[in-house]
Amino acid sequence: MAEIGISVASKIAEYLVAPAMRNLRYAFCFGKIVEDFRKQKEKLAMMQERLQYDVIEAKRQTQDIERDVEEWLTKANAVLDDDVKYLEKEIEANKRCCFTWCPDWSWRFRLSKMVAKKILSIVELQETSKFERVGHFAALAAMGLCPSKDFVPSLSSRLALDAVLEALKEGGVSMVGVYGMGGVGKTTLVKVVGNEAKESKLFDLVVMAVVSRTPDVKHIQGQIADLLSLELKEETLEGRAERLKMRLIKVEKILIILDDVWKELDLAAIGIPYGEYHTGCKIVLTTRRQQVCTCMGTQKMVRLDVLTEHEAWDLFQMNACLNNCTSSAIVEVAVEVAKECRGLPIAIVTLGRALRGGNLNEWKAACRKLKRSRLLDIENVEEEKNAYMCLKLSYDHLRRKETKICFLMCSLFPEDYIIPVEKLVEYAWGINLYKSVHSIEEVRSEVFAAIDNLKASSLLLDFHPSLLLDLKGFIMMHDMVRDVALWISSKEESFFMIHSFSWLKEWPRNTSFEPCTAISLLRSSIESVPEGLVCPNLEILLLSGHDDLRISKAFFDGMKVLKVFALNGGFVEPEAFQSLTNLRTLQLKYCNFKDISSLGNLKKLEILKISGSDIKVLPNGVGELNNLRLLDVSGCAKALRVPPNVIRNLSQLEELYYCHCCAHKGWETKTFPVTNDVIEEANSKSNNASLLELCSLSRLTILSLQVQVCSACFPLDFVLPKLQRFEISINTWHLSGYHTTSKRIRIVAFPLDAFKELFCITEDLYLESVEGAQNLVPSFDGGGLNELSSLQILSCPDMEFLIDQTQPLVPAISLSNLLELSIKEMISLRQLCNGQPPNGFLQKLENLTVGRCNNIISAVPFVQSLKKVTIEECSQLQEVFEIEASHVTLASGLTELKLELLPELRRIWREPTNHVSLQSLKVVEVRKCRKLPYLFSPSLAQSLVQIETLEIHCCYGLEKIINDTESDEISSNTLSKLESVKITDCPRLEYIFPISLAQGLSKLKVLHIADSPRMKQVFGLAKESDRDDDIIPMLPSLQDLNVFKCPQLTSFTLRAQIQSLYVSEVGSYNTELREAVSPRPWQKILKLECLTVGNCEVVFHLQSDSDFLVTNLERVVLIDIPSL
Repeated sequence: MAEIGISVASKIAEYLVAPAMRNLRYAFCFGKIVEDFRKQKEKLAMMQERLQYDVIEAKRQTQDIERDVEEWLTKANAVLDDDVKYLEKEIEANKRCCFTWCPDWSWRFRLSKMVAKKILSIVELQETSKFERVGHFAALAAMGLCPSKDFVPSLSSRLALDAVLEALKEGGVSMVGVYGMGGVGKTTLVKVVGNEAKESKLFDLVVMAVVSRTPDVKHIQGQIADLLSLELKEETLEGRAERLKMRLIKVEKILIILDDVWKELDLAAIGIPYGEYHTGCKIVLTTRRQQVCTCMGTQKMVRLDVLTEHEAWDLFQMNACLNNCTSSAIVEVAVEVAKECRGLPIAIVTLGRALRGGNLNEWKAACRKLKRSRLLDIENVEEEKNAYMCLKLSYDHLRRKETKICFLMCSLFPEDYIIPVEKLVEYAWGINLYKSVHSIEEVRSEVFAAIDNLKASSLLLDFHPSLLLDLKGFIMMHDMVRDVALWISSKEESFFMIHSFSWLKEWPRNTSFEPCTAISLLRSSIESVPEGLVCPNLEILLLSGHDDLRISKAFFDGMKVLKVFALNGGFVEPEAFQSLTNLRTLQLKYCNFKDISSLGNLKKLEILKISGSDIKVLPNGVGELNNLRLLDVSGCAKALRVPPNVIRNLSQLEELYYCHCCAHKGWETKTFPVTNDVIEEANSKSNNASLLELCSLSRLTILSLQVQVCSACFPLDFVLPKLQRFEISINTWHLSGYHTTSKRIRIVAFPLDAFKELFCITEDLYLESVEGAQNLVPSFDGGGLNELSSLQILSCPDMEFLIDQTQPLVPAISLSNLLELSIKEMISLRQLCNGQPPNGFLQKLENLTVGRCNNIISAVPFVQSLKKVTIEECSQLQEVFEIEASHVTLASGLTELKLELLPELRRIWREPTNHVSLQSLKVVEVRKCRKLPYLFSPSLAQSLVQIETLEIHCCYGLEKIINDTESDEISSNTLSKLESVKITDCPRLEYIFPISLAQGLSKLKVLHIADSPRMKQVFGLAKESDRDDDIIPMLPSLQDLNVFKCPQLTSFTLRAQIQSLYVSEVGSYNTELREAVSPRPWQKILKLECLTVGNCEVVFHLQSDSDFLVTNLERVVLIDIPSL
């Protein structure tokens, strides 16, 4: 290298000698100069060629070429391709000239000089031709962050995308979890998240790594290091983690996406710093299991749901290449295929691409197979990459065999079925799925835990009932997930084989049931069943039958190990179940019986449910079922009579459900004291069982009971035993009819003594027409009813207080968890609490309703948690809220206030109200409160920032809505969210709002004023001297203006775009008044419709250059306006 440098330097020195010597050399050494030029040219060409080969190799290795290398090659190419070629031509021309008689020495001198200079340029290029490296490996782009073509901006994905991006912008969020079922599009979503975060400069760097079911820490480290252009040379995982951590900390703002996480991941072991270790590092992870988000400590969890039907069809069309040219017959079948995918993107994409270009027969065949849960039988569907295999991964990841069986049992129910988890509990108990537990309640706990696990794994869905139903404990299964469950259970190696059919009228043909563990024919109408069916492994049989279906003993002859049988409809012959000696769960719904006394032979039966059937008498044989744990005879259409001693003999009974059975005819209710001898004697003299038999059931933990009984005929000293859960209804029919998950008591016209043992744990209590109870605490619960969340009391004539602190043994804490309180028609009620309220009294109360309580003076102490308050028809009520000095802001959560027919009400809030804030109040309705002078003080009005609806009707004493005679000033935007104001029959009200609010009602849509004879202005002033005639209220959202019977209303001007206008009997007929209230100036009003209302000569004034010209006006009614 040194020699080359010396050679180049000497060559340069040779051409930089003194000017005189250079000129002589140009004239007499032309040949030597030319020879030297050719040598240096060849030398440069070889250097250029060698470097060009290096560049090609570097590019082949995906390196980015160094900038100085590219510049050198550009210069070398320019010298060799342009300058050198030109000089060579000139040299050749000089040779020819030398052989003439008169050579041009001047031209040769100039040419020699040009060549010598070019030699210097070539030599300088040679000197800079050595580079330490030709190129470098560029940092890898975050893999796959560009928006995928499969990404469908659906409602769910857009909401999820926005939620994730918003969370990433929050300072306190360092980790976000995106969860959802397999194939729903989580990976695609987070790639788009990464792309948008990168493009919006939210992060300096975005990297992504796939974790997978069996995470390899070294591989994860490698994925991240590659994207950081970091070489991890350390041998140990700890060393690699420390190196990666050092590199990540150097990036100020970095987003790390961890895809497909199946279990808790140790980020420190990987080398990912976040939280307090690196506040600029944020993590987004995707998982199918919600509990992974919890374990990882994500501050934000975002669920990604399936596509809607319309969105799914758009994605399917795109992948199947369906367009306007596609046959309508194919499109018709394609719609059905797309529906079968139920919005699951991976299924939509898989099927769409598999059927792309197929003919009509191929489409029809695919549709048939898909409806039979045979996706993998469709041509061109990949065996290793499809929706089934994707979802099966979630199933394979389930750790417990019992959870897997619970999942497979869900496929016994038809598509779109609302699955009662309680059914799964009964099936699990029937097949003895949990062998180490010994009670139905313990199995219930295990099954619900398994269901929670399956929901968290996105294999099951929560059922969200309508507002009309109070359904809990119900789930649903995505149709594609159900298909996967049936596919798994149909494989020969499955430990739980299932055949499931729907909508059949006859028994399935050409189907072998011998290997089956479970058969389901729900949602069918089977008219007949075969005899001698061979099912040696069958443990569960679910059957829906036609009314003509007959079930005989011969049907079960080949089902020796059957443990669970459920029949919906049909006729059951007397000896049908005689051979089912292994049966543990029997469910008969809407079935007809002639005689089922053979039930007594089912010695292993532990769950018996006979509901909605025509059975008249509970068979005596039921009393012989010594192992029976659960008996449900709810919903029988006829009066179900319970023979004596049947219930009493069920010594193992844990749960009893007896409701909707005309129960007053089924039980004996004569009066006698409670002893075993008396029970036996009573039963011997009666055809009905006594309610006292319940007292002998020592294992009973759950009771759903509904009876109609006169208090005078109820057993003396009868007290129900302690229970874990219960729904008890005495003389009322309001029971859920489903498996009880609550602790609820409803009592009408019956003493409370029988329920004393249950009040301490009751959560929902309804009392109506209960006599003799002057208070609830301490008379009926010395513990304070602290488990109650809902309390409804109606027409209890003797009750004066809920809590009487003057009585002995009053608990220190009472009603501390009550959320809803409704008190109606309580003629003796004076106060909620007599004396100083106990600790925690109503501290969580959210909804309060008080109605027709004529002796109550003040409704309730003001508690912080209140959200909705309704007070009506309390003739002596003078004050709604008892407000005491507080160090916290009261009423901040109140959203709705309704007051009606309170003739003595003088004030809503006791002054002062400076520690009360109505910042959440949205709805205020006041009716028939004739002595109420105003609604809000200025300090309260100042906090009405959320109010949307204000209605005041028939308040004869109301003078002002806001008592603005005080010195307080109200901000103009206080009522900025108010949308509707309706005022009727308020004869003393002179104006609605102070003029200070005139410019702040930007969202007001409806303004109705009627039957207000003293109403002078819509917007008034506290002081007449402060009146400002230049203020014209601007109501840009006003659509409906209705003014009726306001004879003193002066004209007022609004700037608005009215859609409906009704004005009737407005203003005075006095001419002087009419002239005094002439329309106000319009000069400042530009491009707005302007309306003057009152007894005026002009209703509308429209500018000549106005663009609007009442274009929004749809309805105009003007009645009895004499000055118009």
